[in-house]
Amino acid sequence: MRETLFVIPHEFLGLPMFGLLGWIVIVWLIIGTGWMIWYHKQQKHTGQNGEQALQSPLMFIIIVALLFGVVVPFVEPRHPISNEPVGMAIRGYGLFVLLGLVCGISLSAHLAKRLGLKIEPVFSLAVWLVISGMIGARAVYVIQYWHRFTANDPSFGELLGRIVNLTQGGLVVYGSLIGGSIGSWIFLRRNKLPVLDYFDIMMPAMMVGLACGRLGCLCFGCCFGGTCGIDDWHVQFPPGSPPYRAQIFRGEFPLLPEIVRHHTGAEATVIPMGPDGSEALLEVTDAADSGFATGDELLFTLARTEQGFIPADQWPMMFHFGLEDSVVAELKLRDGSRTIPLKLSDLPPTSLPVKPAQLLSAVSATAICILLLIYLPRRRRAGQLLALMLTVYPIARFLLENVRNDEKGQFGTDYTISQWISFLMIGLGIACWVWLQRKAPNRSSAKS
Repeated sequence: MRETLFVIPHEFLGLPMFGLLGWIVIVWLIIGTGWMIWYHKQQKHTGQNGEQALQSPLMFIIIVALLFGVVVPFVEPRHPISNEPVGMAIRGYGLFVLLGLVCGISLSAHLAKRLGLKIEPVFSLAVWLVISGMIGARAVYVIQYWHRFTANDPSFGELLGRIVNLTQGGLVVYGSLIGGSIGSWIFLRRNKLPVLDYFDIMMPAMMVGLACGRLGCLCFGCCFGGTCGIDDWHVQFPPGSPPYRAQIFRGEFPLLPEIVRHHTGAEATVIPMGPDGSEALLEVTDAADSGFATGDELLFTLARTEQGFIPADQWPMMFHFGLEDSVVAELKLRDGSRTIPLKLSDLPPTSLPVKPAQLLSAVSATAICILLLIYLPRRRRAGQLLALMLTVYPIARFLLENVRNDEKGQFGTDYTISQWISFLMIGLGIACWVWLQRKAPNRSSAKS
């Protein structure tokens, strides 16, 4: 895991980096937007379709500049102790998502040329796909984890800020597929383009994007697998990462009792409190000479500094600043009568071994992309790649959910929400195959 690849300093030789670059990008956006408006009017004045103005690669470049040149620099990491801005963190998650975006669009443009489709709409389609896909991915995540967003009774402004904050991840693949498909369908119908043909070239590109996105998940630590043996193929994550926190609060971490034993001499066992907690509960089973009593309950919780709490999700950044000796957690009696501060260096250095779910997902998406590309010259009807993806991907995702360990069963079953959606998508894929088989073969669809 490497959540932050590197940090661009807040200042360089006394010059504010983001103030200068921010103004350059803003000016570029103003000029680019003005050029697009002028070009749009020129197209209408000459009697051509004004929508062609939106089918320029420049539109995509402007959107990317807006997202990564203006919005992202304002999401600056701050020093965990002083809370001072330290620059712009280049996150592994965001970098791989951007890489998947570029590779996916390039592949779509190549496939459009191969099938004899117009290449220009691919760039505008990408804008619609990305924006609607992100909205769908975030919406499904917010709905699935609504209790996390409403924790501690936030105000409306705080709730809205939590919903739109993507710096800590929080995108669901199925949500992006649903939202992206809806947005793409609207764009294609609006511009009277062959919907099924363009959907076919989108499917391999979406798998490329998914493969890169899963590598981003590996950098961040989300979408992790269940615990496994040290001799199995596994990965381990540092303190503060999602699997590290989940193992603590689920009571899976055997090193917490060792921390109690090391600092107090008492023996204790962990009482599971659920993966969404902010503290872990231990019960003293042998007090020895620790000053505790057998049966006492100890809380492992975040420690309060003069500036406030240091959330566990900021612990990886503390390693970046060399703050391993800072107090980040504490052991205390449940009644608060005794507290033992814990430094970051006192905690276990890694999580327990977990199955490499992110890597398996990336390999699976790559394999599906290759399968779609192999099938492309053999298709006889537009939409068959869409049907194939709707059939194969849900099966792969259903199986991968058995490797992952970050979601609970839903509707009183052991099946996660993603597995339930997989059932629906498989049914949709079968229905799509049946519908396509009733259509006459299209010669243009077989072109390669």
